[in-house]
Amino acid sequence: MLTVALNWLKKGIAPIPVLYRDKRPAAKVLPVVYEDGEWKHSWKPYQTQLPTENEVRSWFSVHRNLGLICGWQNLVVLDFDDWQAFYDWHPPHTEYAETYSVVTNRGVHLYFYTDETPASMKLPGIDVKASGYVVAPPSIHPSGLHYTELPGRDIMRVKDLACLTGVNSAPVSAKRSTSAQRCPQPWQGGDLITNIKACYEILSAFPNARSTSRGWYVTQCPFHDDKNPSFWIDTNRGLCGCFAGCTPQPLDVIDLKAKLDGVSCEQAIAVMAGEIGWQRGWQ
Repeated sequence: MLTVALNWLKKGIAPIPVLYRDKRPAAKVLPVVYEDGEWKHSWKPYQTQLPTENEVRSWFSVHRNLGLICGWQNLVVLDFDDWQAFYDWHPPHTEYAETYSVVTNRGVHLYFYTDETPASMKLPGIDVKASGYVVAPPSIHPSGLHYTELPGRDIMRVKDLACLTGVNSAPVSAKRSTSAQRCPQPWQGGDLITNIKACYEILSAFPNARSTSRGWYVTQCPFHDDKNPSFWIDTNRGLCGCFAGCTPQPLDVIDLKAKLDGVSCEQAIAVMAGEIGWQRGWQ
């Protein structure tokens, strides 16, 4: 976390300490300022000044989440309430979907730099953050899910927020439309993990699997030299595993993806969300 925070500082973006597995600032380690008629610990001074390297090193010498101040270098973050909000936004804004992106507990953050000074606003399904802060990777959400960046993406620079929202940067407030076109199930409602599991059929990873009299499937294990089928698949529970011991615990579809690709579960979640949410959702 310290390395990531220092990297943002070098880019001229102010990192601040957030409580571990929380979204609230780690107030006790922040400076005391006079605010709202009283003296209090606050992150708000960093809306207009960068922290020092020593401050950053001190803050992240223990387990904490990472916050990034919006507004620095005209950094603005589109915070989508859920994937459906992203689908509703994406079709007219396809060229901007490849910016630096972070998978959150229920939706996604898209990061942009704007040439013109932006203003925060609320739109249907989107919180446009041009002030305040956002929780950034590799922080851990209160649910236990990591904020995970999609790999290989840089922060795009755009002229203004109108490019991204279709409206000017004057702050507005609007409730999310209930008449917006909806994607079919299973992406309506539910959290990200549930949606991923609903969209992937675990059997699809094993095209040569054969059914058994128990209703399960068996195939060669992909994790060892398996001459006799020792890998079982239970499609009813969405679990699989190896009788020979390659999998001490049953694997769900996310565990399987992580083990097959040799990545963490958080990285697998980001990839799978990308494959389904970012490719199929608007087709």
